[in-house]
Amino acid sequence: ETVSVRPSQAAGYKMRSDETWGWQDLRDYVVAQIEARGGAVVRDPKKEAAIFKFVRKIPGERLSPAEGPGTLCGVFVETDDKTGLAVSIAPLRLGGKLAESWPV
Repeated sequence: ETVSVRPSQAAGYKMRSDETWGWQDLRDYVVAQIEARGGAVVRDPKKEAAIFKFVRKIPGERLSPAEGPGTLCGVFVETDDKTGLAVSIAPLRLGGKLAESWPV
């Protein structure tokens, strides 16, 4: 069974069926909840629309690549040859705005 989380009337939003939620409604609700918990958020309409379309599987115009420096992110996993289980895991980040991280 799919459970839909909808805003409460106390938050100033009207209860309505899932089908009537547009991406702007969902965006505004999510941002309001984030700001209520952690303060103001820098908004990027292109990212918000792309995330909503991805999550809701809504067709639309093609997504465009991000602008600015790129970042390669991954993990390095060392496994036990006998059991196949992970022995250690370390982040790998190269380039972009995130702090660089190499496995040790």
